[in-house]
Amino acid sequence: MQVEDSNDILATFFHAAKNDLRLSATHVSLYFVLYRYWCINNNQNPISITRRGVMKLAKIKSIATYTKCIYQLNNFGYITYVPSYNPAKGSEVYLNSDYSLKCLVVKGFS
Repeated sequence: MQVEDSNDILATFFHAAKNDLRLSATHVSLYFVLYRYWCINNNQNPISITRRGVMKLAKIKSIATYTKCIYQLNNFGYITYVPSYNPAKGSEVYLNSDYSLKCLVVKGFS
């Protein structure tokens, strides 16, 4: 699959991530799931997430790993994470970018 728009948020993330030695495969998986939620939300910030749903899609088994990675993505500037602590409401996440973006369609991932 080719990225049609060089300013696409996912392409921008992967370009930055390949040079960021702080990121692991878990960070990338987590970001990709957040990106997918953002696409489903019509490319609008903020997105509402639940820990359980994100962990399942990102294939993260440990709550400690999830918490560490989401806070690191926040601290590294890739996202802005606003925890809710209310399971009925869900937490808010903003994907950080100043670009005009176009969502990529990924077959088989909805």
